[in-house]
Amino acid sequence: MQSSVYLILLNVKYLTCNFIFVRQNEFLSSCLLSLTRKLKLMNTSPININERIVQDFIEQIRPPIEIRDELDLGYSYQNNVIEIFEIRPRWDNPNEIDNLSLAKIKYVKTQKIWKLYWMRGSGKWQSYDPFPESSHLEEILSVIDDDEYGCFKG
Repeated sequence: MQSSVYLILLNVKYLTCNFIFVRQNEFLSSCLLSLTRKLKLMNTSPININERIVQDFIEQIRPPIEIRDELDLGYSYQNNVIEIFEIRPRWDNPNEIDNLSLAKIKYVKTQKIWKLYWMRGSGKWQSYDPFPESSHLEEILSVIDDDEYGCFKG
């Protein structure tokens, strides 16, 4: 009978699993391979620090839990573009949910700045002229939260 020694490196925070085998035992090897495949199917990429900042911001400004079925806030983060939106039932069909965009933030890698946009009544994005860009995401989120001119929250 062959003995096996495995070194399993498991990072719970990022749900990653790596293993190195010294000697192969078919049963243990197949179990570990199965575990590895399952972990690869899961989203194993670590959360981006900027996405975490947005996630925390959204959590802070969400409405009370009692009304979240009628009005909530959410965001999407893809390819260095953040979109913040309201989540609410359609006025003419409450069974359907609408995402109504409030703000868009784009990171321009070559300039190392964040650009802020607001949704016009026409449905087109326009640069937010009072504060169009910043090198700090937190400043952009603060401008959205303050909403001095009523462009984001109405």
